Amino acid sequence: MNKETIIDEVIDAFLDAGFVKEADRLTSFKLKLLSDDPQERAKACKNITGFCQLKVWGDLAVHNKGQIYGTVNEWNAALTQLSSFSKKA
Repeated sequence: MNKETIIDEVIDAFLDAGFVKEADRLTSFKLKLLSDDPQERAKACKNITGFCQLKVWGDLAVHNKGQIYGTVNEWNAALTQLSSFSKKA
């Protein structure tokens, strides 16, 4: 999995699994993460990192409802990559 596309892959996974609200939320975080404003980027990073926790996005059954991630371990690994990527962006 390409680290630069992890955000888009997770957005696609949300859409594939029928989690449109979460796809929209991550899309808005992505736009802020790509902002020129350092404060916007920092806030987006904090939001993405917070949502990647088990009790938020980690508990969504993306791996059961969609085709992109086949197991809970693959889903949790993707969220870990997403969180790491947001901290470096």
